[in-house]
Amino acid sequence: MGTPFTPSKDKIELQFATNHVGMLHLLLCKTDSLKYKQQQQQQPTLIALSRVSCMNLRTPLTV
Repeated sequence: MGTPFTPSKDKIELQFATNHVGMLHLLLCKTDSLKYKQQQQQQPTLIALSRVSCMNLRTPLTV
């Protein structure tokens, strides 16, 4: 959105790291918790929202 190029600690452009890589990292951090819930016969739920999915996607994602 017109922000100046700023690298993150990992040498990735900061806005890209925040908006895309950060969400993937969060998902990877939560996979153990989701697998544990699944082993406990619970239905794990992960809800990922973005501008596009908020407007168009009404289908739940499954693990």
